[in-house]
Amino acid sequence: MTDYQLFRQIVGAMAVGEGSKASVLIDQIPDEQEPDFHTYVTAFFSTAVVQRFGESPGPDVLRTFVDEMRYDYRNAEPPLKPMSMEALLRAFYGEEHLLDEITPEEQLRCEFLAIRKIVHQSEEMRLRLDAYLADAETLAKEWAAEA
Repeated sequence: MTDYQLFRQIVGAMAVGEGSKASVLIDQIPDEQEPDFHTYVTAFFSTAVVQRFGESPGPDVLRTFVDEMRYDYRNAEPPLKPMSMEALLRAFYGEEHLLDEITPEEQLRCEFLAIRKIVHQSEEMRLRLDAYLADAETLAKEWAAEA
């Protein structure tokens, strides 16, 4: 059975900047639940992206966000790959073929970095984080049922 409670704890910790706590919790995910975890993170990322950008942002809006991320994470190890981040955002808004250029590990890392930035900058998401985490669980379960 998928441990969505653990997934919520991990993404919640990441969202508020508790990366060390999230790392410890990630080690508790059973190997067979890794795909479900990635789906959950993508569901939360999707919710955060819509919260930040709405339904159809222009390409300049996405590039500006990526430029901000490049600056915000300039000292990250390993370094942020801005092209991967932009491709991920553009894929979310309809250019799915761009996902072919991003490894699943890089996608997950970009999603976590974007989640952290979006939640940090959104008072709405910070105040209602538990509700957003629950919404992501609902969405991840819907996607799993469709697969």
